[in-house]
Amino acid sequence: MSVRLLNTNIKVNHKLCLTDNEDNRHEYVLQGMVYFGVAHFVSRIIDSNSDVWYNDGIRTERRYVKEKPLREFTNSEIHTLNIGRDKFNSCFAVYSKV
Repeated sequence: MSVRLLNTNIKVNHKLCLTDNEDNRHEYVLQGMVYFGVAHFVSRIIDSNSDVWYNDGIRTERRYVKEKPLREFTNSEIHTLNIGRDKFNSCFAVYSKV
């Protein structure tokens, strides 16, 4: 499931719990973020150990670069990605069902 982020004031939760019309609860975990800036998209993924990795295809090609554990990110840090002098702003959060 992807969630479009209309602004950076929205808190990005690491887990989402949604209830359907039959009161069944569904849990989703954050798996990645998509960012836009400098005329292209970049991404972050969260691995099974909750470590965060970023990729900028222009700079890193197919290689992801490890950052730090997800729990160490503030909400403002998860909304922006700075690579060198370039700043990218979040536009989508990607979740998977548990």
